[in-house]
Amino acid sequence: MPSGKHSATALAATFVAAPVSAWYAIGPLTAIAPPPEGADYVVQPPPIPAWAEHTAGILALALLAGSAVLLYRRTTARLPAWLAFGLFVVGGLIIGGTARLVTAPAVGANIGAGIAIIFGLPTAGVMLVAGVVLGVVAVVRQRRA
Repeated sequence: MPSGKHSATALAATFVAAPVSAWYAIGPLTAIAPPPEGADYVVQPPPIPAWAEHTAGILALALLAGSAVLLYRRTTARLPAWLAFGLFVVGGLIIGGTARLVTAPAVGANIGAGIAIIFGLPTAGVMLVAGVVLGVVAVVRQRRA
């Protein structure tokens, strides 16, 4: 009898890996050009070594792919599990993108950071809560199957 462990594991991994994957995939916004003279930051970027960021990003992308494969092969409650997976991925993209945006250097006001904080983070929060609810539904349905 299925226990729902696979769904729970895959969804928990997605919940963690999606924002890290987005942070890594977007990359530092100063990689294209150096920060302008007199640049301000909404939040100073964390002092993460490039090798650590690269390693964490690759591992997060692999974990995300592995979670999708695990859900595909081992989940009986497909619709709620895939909806939760999608919500976690999109919510993670919003969180990772917002993190890159608020740590980007800007001269003057960083309007994009304010908009992302005001609208993006609450939207991501709702998506993640809905994903958790759908994930619980998927695990309960799988245990009943």
